[in-house]
Amino acid sequence: MHKHVFPPKPREIIGFVLLAVLMGLCNVAGIGGGAIDVPLVMLFFQFSIVEAIAISNMIILMGTIARYIYKWRQMNPSKPQVVLVDYSLATVMMPITLAGSQIGVMLILSTFPPILIQGLLEGLLIFLACNSIFKGCQLRKTENLV
Repeated sequence: MHKHVFPPKPREIIGFVLLAVLMGLCNVAGIGGGAIDVPLVMLFFQFSIVEAIAISNMIILMGTIARYIYKWRQMNPSKPQVVLVDYSLATVMMPITLAGSQIGVMLILSTFPPILIQGLLEGLLIFLACNSIFKGCQLRKTENLV
């Protein structure tokens, strides 16, 4: 059983502000931010890993809807007669992505214990961080050569 929303504790207010700022930055960067908001929701709001993942999915959905509303009429800079959002790609990709995501979440969250889920998420985050650092170092080396 979790506490009521009101009155918020000071750590929850800090969590709201930090989460809003970081998710805004993730939205501007074009990434979902799930690796950032799951630990923050667990830390500041005292949710379990399963609850934090569900809240993270909702946060990402709201950010995606906001970004879509903001950009839905923007034109492609290289093709001025075409809108920026590629609806044909979305029509093909979204049903498969959503189905795979839902099936994976149902299987993993109902099968694995929370500690294993957290370990897998931490391992994925470490892998992605190392991969990003490696690509950044390679990019820097090629910029220095040019």
